[in-house]
Amino acid sequence: MTDVITHFKRKNEIIMKNLINKLVSFYHDQRGVTAVEYAIIAVAMSAIVLAVYTNGDLGTAMTDAMSTVSENITGAKTVPTP
Repeated sequence: MTDVITHFKRKNEIIMKNLINKLVSFYHDQRGVTAVEYAIIAVAMSAIVLAVYTNGDLGTAMTDAMSTVSENITGAKTVPTP
């Protein structure tokens, strides 16, 4: 009976050591920091764009660009008549 108890104690010790090692590894992992940095850069760029185009020029420019692209796609689909 004591062999069984000793076996389970050792197994629990191994499990706890693995858990602690994984927690330490997770704590030192820096991969998520990069994603946060990219998000901060994206927000800063958005703020700059909004500051430059405060009077609606950005919306007008985007609408004009999309209209031009749409017209060019429609024009490419039509076959000229001889």
